[in-house]
Amino acid sequence: MNTSKLNPGFKGLTIFLISLILSFEYNYYINISVFLICLILMLLSKVSIKRLCISFLPVIIMALGVFFTGYFYGNESATTDITDMTKIVVVMESAESGLQLAARILAYAGLGFLFVYTTDPRMFILSLMQQFRLSEKFAYGIMAAYNFIPIVKNEYRNITYAYRARGVKRNLFM
Repeated sequence: MNTSKLNPGFKGLTIFLISLILSFEYNYYINISVFLICLILMLLSKVSIKRLCISFLPVIIMALGVFFTGYFYGNESATTDITDMTKIVVVMESAESGLQLAARILAYAGLGFLFVYTTDPRMFILSLMQQFRLSEKFAYGIMAAYNFIPIVKNEYRNITYAYRARGVKRNLFM
């Protein structure tokens, strides 16, 4: 099933509702399932594996950091051995807490990347205009801003080249 062919407005609404359900549910099995389903849907939609790996690398690093934070500091009833202060006895609830937080990050990132990588922004705005009665003035303003971004990047590159040609040193913000 190629999710690029689905109606972008209803795809956005579906992803929003799934993320809303995930925010009220505290179950890491559901979060991991949503993450895996999102990965499968992105692969079926022919999203590049290299692009997915590069995109998910910071998310996985963040999820690991949150997991270990929840693992070691998630439960206030974690005890320490008095004879050896370097040992920390971790209660099983702390591991579940860390896993839940990490799985939630992965699920939300999967939903976000699924929407971003399989949705054309122009088609999404047009879908919001047609199916959800978004005002034309607002929709065309969003589309103009979206189309203006490449122009700003090109002009910034031209300014950078002009400074470099003149030998002028400058910082990032001029």
